[in-house]
Amino acid sequence: MPDFLDKLARRTEAKAARLGGTFSADASALETSLQDLVHANWHPLPPDTFRGPRRPAVGVDSSIGRADLANGSILFVSQALCLGHGAEPRHGIEYSRVEVEILPGVTDEGQVKRFNDLLMQSLEVAVATEAVVRLPKGGIVFMDGALYSRLPQLYALTLEGIDPLHSQIASGYRSLFSACRRNGKRLDLICIAKTSRTDLHARVWAGEIDTRPAVQVADSEAIYRWTGGKAGFSTPVVLGHVSFSGGNEYVLHEAELATAPAVVAFFVRLADYDDPLLIEFPASCLGHTGTLSSLEAEPLDMAHFDVTPILQAIAADYGGLEVYNALPYSV
Repeated sequence: MPDFLDKLARRTEAKAARLGGTFSADASALETSLQDLVHANWHPLPPDTFRGPRRPAVGVDSSIGRADLANGSILFVSQALCLGHGAEPRHGIEYSRVEVEILPGVTDEGQVKRFNDLLMQSLEVAVATEAVVRLPKGGIVFMDGALYSRLPQLYALTLEGIDPLHSQIASGYRSLFSACRRNGKRLDLICIAKTSRTDLHARVWAGEIDTRPAVQVADSEAIYRWTGGKAGFSTPVVLGHVSFSGGNEYVLHEAELATAPAVVAFFVRLADYDDPLLIEFPASCLGHTGTLSSLEAEPLDMAHFDVTPILQAIAADYGGLEVYNALPYSV
């Protein structure tokens, strides 16, 4: 099709306004209040963000391969990897877990996709828990991906002959959260995601958690459009059972997550014009006693809970515009 690029260019030009809307810094009449909200909740980085000590740390991530076999069955091979260093950079930490599984060809595609996600997550949580045991006091476990959005998804997935991964993961998170504070060891678990497709932060900032705004814009899109590409971070929010409403509220109790720590979340851009990152970690890392069941969602009281140590930990492994964080990037 020799004229493909010409046709594509014409169609793109015809739809330029609509296609470019999610990148434009301009706000429509319905978006101006949201734009003002983002401006009010975007803060400069603390002056000592890049002056913190380099702490013992590891990065954890996973990968998976899927093969559709000739007999209709689906083969999965997955690995979770941990890389990092102990008290001294020369004291390297490296280990992994591997799993192989096969699903019958009659398995519903929705269950197949969910099994794919749960298998990787189960290995990641197991490896992260091992990392906590190996790290000295003051260490950090960086996990690639979100934390909070995964927890309400731990409802049952029942496949004949397959271990209940959702139960394993919930148990793993409970062990991981507990291990981070066991015997005063105090390690930080920091999850780094590259995007968010919810508008939860904006609704918390506005104090309208249960109200859908006149126009819905994902938090990531709002940060991209209305922070001027400036380095900084958003007002942290503390997330409890807000996302466990409706059909998945039972997960809190079935998975025994009711007493798990609430999750603190915020966006950060460490350099002008870099991509903003979504940072999530257990509230207990700040000494906050909120649990998933004891609160719905609220802005973090920054006068009493300082996120500077978390920002310093992230900044210490920042590799510039090409490397958002050295350890997860290496993994």
